[in-house]
Amino acid sequence: MKKLTVLILIFSLALACLASCAETENESSVDIPDESSVVTESESSTVTESEAVAESSLTVEESSEEENSEQSEESIEIPEIIPDFTVSKAPVVSTDESRVYEKAVSDGNKLPVVYKFDTREELDSFKSEYEDLFHFKNPSSCGFNEATVKYDDAFFENNTLIVIYLESPCYGDEYIVGEIYNDLSTVRIQLVLTDVGWDQGSGGKFITVAMPDAMMKNVNTYIVEMAFAEHLPQPN
Repeated sequence: MKKLTVLILIFSLALACLASCAETENESSVDIPDESSVVTESESSTVTESEAVAESSLTVEESSEEENSEQSEESIEIPEIIPDFTVSKAPVVSTDESRVYEKAVSDGNKLPVVYKFDTREELDSFKSEYEDLFHFKNPSSCGFNEATVKYDDAFFENNTLIVIYLESPCYGDEYIVGEIYNDLSTVRIQLVLTDVGWDQGSGGKFITVAMPDAMMKNVNTYIVEMAFAEHLPQPN
């Protein structure tokens, strides 16, 4: 009987020992993640910083593109020119011709001559200084005063006046202002001969052209181009 009791005791101790070992293995068993899926805290910080830099760079590039687009649009924005002009008779200058070119903004001592006025005072001063040359006060020989009455102080607030003097082979020649070209630094004004006064002697012309100040900011070259209406004989 004692032997049986001892065997049962030994068997119970063995079962208890086995149960204890099983719990120990379960507690020590931990899932180990795949090394390729592990991102250290340092690496995570680096990735986050890289993404932030990339987003910042993209924002700067988009902003730069928008600014460049705006600058390009500004730099190419040119107001439309609708020619506002007058044509008046003028005498042919036969003496002291060099004075004709003293106030000119066109290059060279040659006709047509281009003058530019930014204020009413400049225009009045021109009339006073060149009265003896062009006889502005004699309407029978010069219609310049009458043609420029409308260019007052209000006009010069937003506009510049271009005046062209030319001499025609025939006094009765008629001109209009055709197209006006502007490439920011150069203004080209096209004068079109529309009719010829075949039976009259030579004569001068004053042609005024109103130009918006927005078109004149960077202009330093003034060119007059002569053209002929289609119904007139074309020069060779």
